[in-house]
Amino acid sequence: MRHIPSEVPLGPEDGLPKPCVANLDTITTIAKRSLRERLVPLSPEKLKAVEAALHFALGQSYDGLIQELVQFWRDKKGEYWIRRREQRAQSTGSAKR
Repeated sequence: MRHIPSEVPLGPEDGLPKPCVANLDTITTIAKRSLRERLVPLSPEKLKAVEAALHFALGQSYDGLIQELVQFWRDKKGEYWIRRREQRAQSTGSAKR
């Protein structure tokens, strides 16, 4: 634990066995099938802290990306990807005209 703005402290009060942090300095994507089990759901307060840490880690110019990430996390049924595909199709179609 470095106690920096891009880390979110977690621990027993959040349902985890010992103190730790969510480090938002380095975001790595992994295949969903690699995930075995959900440890704990984060409280709304902790999710806001994760959003703030992402904002700090990525910088002010990435506000749109952060909003998309937050929307993705909140969307549980894949509707996000359908909406993005439709938006891309519309922007590509309008660009060709």
